Amino acid sequence: STNSLDKLPINFEGDVYPLHELAQISKKDAKRLIIDCSSFPGLVSPAQADGDRLFVPIPKVTREYREQLSKGAKASFLKAKEGFRRIQNKYISAAQNVAMSPECRVPKDKQHMVEEIFAPGRDSKDKARRNPGEVGWKDNIPTLDIIIQRTIHWI
Repeated sequence: STNSLDKLPINFEGDVYPLHELAQISKKDAKRLIIDCSSFPGLVSPAQADGDRLFVPIPKVTREYREQLSKGAKASFLKAKEGFRRIQNKYISAAQNVAMSPECRVPKDKQHMVEEIFAPGRDSKDKARRNPGEVGWKDNIPTLDIIIQRTIHWI
């Protein structure tokens, strides 16, 4: 898309500018972009373009490239998920340590509620293991907004 090229850094007369400040980017058809540099005539050399316009072919996205992107996205997701779990476990153990201390004023039967703040959905996951038809998969996935709100509420 043309928006993906807007912030492309271009070295012009010793300074670096984003491409959208130097030229207009438009799409001629599905296979070609046009970069119009008429506002900065010295930007494009004559060997590269037709006048002040530069024609850029868009390569077809192959199946292998899509699979590679998918693998990269999955790896990034798993890395973020593991980081989130590490943080979650850190705060769960801290909450459990506070609950075990003699200064804790939270009744023993209510201490599981503190853990639920940092690990929402654990009760529903246990419930799903006992009665698989009773809880849907969406019940087991809290949104990040809910987790942040619960965490901020208790901090």
